[in-house]
Amino acid sequence: MKLMYDGKEVGQITTNRSLTVEEALWSLGYDVHDQVDMEQAYRDGFPAAYVNNDGEYAIDVDGIEMQY
Repeated sequence: MKLMYDGKEVGQITTNRSLTVEEALWSLGYDVHDQVDMEQAYRDGFPAAYVNNDGEYAIDVDGIEMQY
């Protein structure tokens, strides 16, 4: 499956079952519940990563689409 953000591919995963977006991101190495991982995604230039209004790193999970 491909992970798409803003019309661009941001990751690709091979799996034998369906995944949630959070599980797919974890497979790419980004645990959305871990600030260290979120900061790393931001520093890596992951397109969906951002700093929120509270100064915390995050990923726009709702903006990511999965194509099978």
